[in-house]
Amino acid sequence: MPKVVKNLFQNLKNIEPSQGIEGRILKAIALEKNRLAKRKLAFVYTGFFVSFGAFFYAALSSGSAFLRSDFWNIARLIFTDARIVTGHWQDFSLSLLETFPVTDLIVLLAPVFAVLLLLNLYFKLINNNQHNYIS
Repeated sequence: MPKVVKNLFQNLKNIEPSQGIEGRILKAIALEKNRLAKRKLAFVYTGFFVSFGAFFYAALSSGSAFLRSDFWNIARLIFTDARIVTGHWQDFSLSLLETFPVTDLIVLLAPVFAVLLLLNLYFKLINNNQHNYIS
């Protein structure tokens, strides 16, 4: 049995790869890169669509609650009663913190953050020359 294995490896020198295999491999790699770039680009475009839709929905649902919160009524005191505000600045700042509409702000800014992340991914796709594969 060891002689058969030895003879098998001696005959490997005569084996040559088929003609054009390099071109077929490179073409398959280019096609796969093209598919991957198209998939990433489709993800980015879908993410943009969903994020903008979520932002408009959040602006309609939480935007009015954000603008009608008591925070803005208390913040207006800075301009109308500045002397009283400066005299009681600690209580005033605590009142501002207590009435700040954090959840409404988060609901409004989450889609904006998603758009920024998607823009980052989009520009990475372009900068990595993957746009050459997109046809």
